[in-house]
Parts: sequence; C-alpha cells; structure tokens
Amino acid sequence: MYHMKPVMSATVEQLPTCMYKMKNIYSEWSDSAPATKDDLLISAESLLQRQNAVISKLEALQIKINSALEGHQSSGNSALNLSTTKEIVLPKEIVITCNPTVPARALLQMITNIKSEKKVLCVFYTHNSAKHTPCLDLSKYGFQTDIQAVTRCDKDMVVTWIWKECDECEMMISPIQQIKIVNEANICRYLLRVLGSYPNDAAAASIMDQWLDTATDLVKARNSEKTSTVEKISNYLSKSSFISGNNVGVEDLVLHSAFMRTVSAEQSIKDKVLRQWCSAVSSHLIL
Repeated sequence: MYHMKPVMSATVEQLPTCMYKMKNIYSEWSDSAPATKDDLLISAESLLQRQNAVISKLEALQIKINSALEGHQSSGNSALNLSTTKEIVLPKEIVITCNPTVPARALLQMITNIKSEKKVLCVFYTHNSAKHTPCLDLSKYGFQTDIQAVTRCDKDMVVTWIWKECDECEMMISPIQQIKIVNEANICRYLLRVLGSYPNDAAAASIMDQWLDTATDLVKARNSEKTSTVEKISNYLSKSSFISGNNVGVEDLVLHSAFMRTVSAEQSIKDKVLRQWCSAVSSHLIL
C-alpha cells in the first residue's frame, strides 16, 4: 500500500571529525551477521545461569537473616529474664509538697524505712504560701535544712519535702517533664513498686490496691459514704489485728493517716475496734 524510503542505507555513514570522535555503530551493524537460533539459545542459557546464581545468593542471605533474627529473639528473652531479677533503681531525686496541717504520716514512715536500707538525703523547706505552722517536726524523721556540708553524690536518693498550702500531697518524679503523683496512697504505691516490695502475687497485689483505694475514698468521700467505708474497715479489723495481718503494714499506715485527716483525735473515734487499731498503729509511728 505504502512505499517508504529506508531509514538506513547499506553504505557506511561518514561521521564528522570535528570536536568529538565517536564510535561508528553503523559499520558494526552493517558488518555483523544476523543472530542464528543457536546463538539465541546460548544467550538464553547464559542468562538462566546468571539468574540461578542470583537466586542461590538470595536464598543463602535469607538463611543468614533468619538465623540472626532467632539469635536476637533469644538474647532479648534472656535480657528480659535478667531484668526481672535485677535490682530496681530508685529515682535519684524526688520532691514532695504537703499541706502542713495534714501531714502525710504514712509517707514519712515509708521514707524512714527506706533510709534504713538506702543512703537517702532528706531536706525540707517551708514555702511562702504556707500559712500554718507544721504540726510535725521533720527533724525526728531525719530531715534537715542545712545541707551545705552534705554531698549529694554518694546518696542513693534525695528527698526534698516542701510544706506548702495544697489540697493533696504531691510528689514530683520528673521536674523536666512535669510528671507528678497526687495523693498519699498513690505515692506510697509508687514507692512500693520502685522498691520491689509490692506483692508479686496478683491476688495479693489486688487486695493491697483495694485497701489503698479505700484510704483515698475515706478522705474524699462524703459523710454518708464515709460511714459505710468505716464500717467496712471495722468489720475487717474485728477478725484481724491489722489490715496487713498480724503485723503493721503499708495498708495500715495509709489508712491510719487517712483516719487522722478525717477525725480530730483518736479519742473521737467511737468504734472501739478502730480506736484500738489506731492506737496500735500509732505506737509504730514517729510522732
């Protein structure tokens, strides 16, 4: 139908000789003979061999990756197991603010217990907002104000106690990120977990959480709700000497501190069981 002129001629094209010299590809095409079927088969076999070699290398690489992943997982599991047995490190420095009229007695007792096992530096200050004189002498708990001659480097933890007008006791554990824990029961819970003294058994830990939450409810509850909470504690203490069992525990300290906040004195507690329990717990406190 159509007549077209050939785009390539059989004659060798003459390339320009100015500026750059280039290889004459037209002469190669004109001189080379067309590829035969055998040449194509040889090229295909060569290509297949190269592909098989690449696949073999990839399979070997996959085996190495799988073995490396298995080794990493096993080392990770061993590191996890070791971390459970490693001693938990205390926070280097914590800052506690507390209202001088309602001191956190249980928290002070816990800090005293920590001092018997760790090197703890305890200092206290009074904020300008504090309108009342603290009802507790912190020097009895080992707190001091003059720390110029004391070095902090050899201490495991530094506790700074600040008397300040505030609704709830607060502990700052990360001043940079402004992370704080509110409420005495929650602070004691945190210190127990950090010290590794929290029960490992899930049921025992749940019971401890229940009593610590009860102490919080006792402080924040209304009068009608507070009555039922007091009856619950009294019924339990009628069957046991202390909340923790036969000895005074953290639950007793926190609940006792909550009672001291809700009543003016131990004598005002009408329930005989609760009054005896408060007196027994007070004998273990530094007053």
